Amino acid sequence: MYPLKTVIISRDDDVLPEIRRELLNVNAEIDGCYPDIPTLVERVSLNHDEMRLFIVHLDSLDDLAPLKHLSGLFAGRPILVVVNGNPSVSAIVHAMREGAAQVVLVPFQADDFHEALQTIKTQFGHNIGKSRLIAVTGSHGGAGATTIALNLAYEISQTYQVDCILLELSSNIGVLSSYLSIEPKHTTRDLLEMDDEIDDYALQHALVPFGERLSVLSGPIHASLDFKPTRQAVQRLIRCARQLADVVILDVPSTMDPEQFDTLDTADTVVLVGEQMVPSIQMTCENLRLGIRAHSPVVVINQFDAELEGFDATHISQVLGVDHLRTIATDRETINMSINCGRPLRMTAPHSPALADIDALAEDLLGIHHEKRRHGGIFSALAHALGATLFAINPL
Repeated sequence: MYPLKTVIISRDDDVLPEIRRELLNVNAEIDGCYPDIPTLVERVSLNHDEMRLFIVHLDSLDDLAPLKHLSGLFAGRPILVVVNGNPSVSAIVHAMREGAAQVVLVPFQADDFHEALQTIKTQFGHNIGKSRLIAVTGSHGGAGATTIALNLAYEISQTYQVDCILLELSSNIGVLSSYLSIEPKHTTRDLLEMDDEIDDYALQHALVPFGERLSVLSGPIHASLDFKPTRQAVQRLIRCARQLADVVILDVPSTMDPEQFDTLDTADTVVLVGEQMVPSIQMTCENLRLGIRAHSPVVVINQFDAELEGFDATHISQVLGVDHLRTIATDRETINMSINCGRPLRMTAPHSPALADIDALAEDLLGIHHEKRRHGGIFSALAHALGATLFAINPL
């Protein structure tokens, strides 16, 4: 999803549909459309923290007073000017001094428009310093880290209404496409093969939307043992993801090699997933010893059975040497059904005890300042009914 909501100012019946079409092509939300700047100024009032991209269509650059007025009223918000004809370089420079961040000419060229959007996104979009990077990794394969990462991303994006990207950082083979029943045109490996040519435009086109605010980049569907991405490519991909979303969830394979720990070093928060079994607890201790402890990770015990004697949360915390332990309740049958349906738990089993624990984990990771926005009533019932119908019609 394009990180800035857009407001269009145009009364041209030929240009307006083209602007709308190209905004939809980059998954940009259109927040309003007005015939001219005075009408916009009269009807719109933005709070200090609200960021918008104004797209202003002008017949010419002869009279820029309305543009200057708009720029002054909504200081700090970018303005993209779409102008008819072929104005001089000096006229374009003057328009930029009066408040235009970018100028695009009509006849309308889609590539030129996209480049302008790309530049504005880089300058005014998601601030990398404010974007949250959460790395989820298992203490060993099969601990359930991918299931937790997937449902964590879905909860953050849907329940808490936060723009989120879920990246499966497996360059050999992945499972997210199966877990979500999606058919990606491009995978993590495709982007990592681009190496130093990776940019957020390429990532934007590779992402698969899933729900209102969640986008997914899954690992490759077919295995490949002869490709090893460079460290620079992985870091570049992560940086691009942080440009595009408020929260990025990394599903990091448990390889226990320098590449895994390099990736974890980039994260703001590391979630280390283990299970309620002696071998898994031993592997979790080993991961902590190898350097993950330095990140003050959130340690999660998956498939936790509170009745299992000798393996209560307090005892496991003491063994691991951590002050606080998160647990995800055991609910294997429901989780397996969710995976087989290719849907998150929220869509298949909203009352799952495991989901309640994942939701609580999401709340802790985001902080209490994020408002929870559950969708209830008839619309929620309709969505779940429709989802159940889709599962029955199109089983995996």
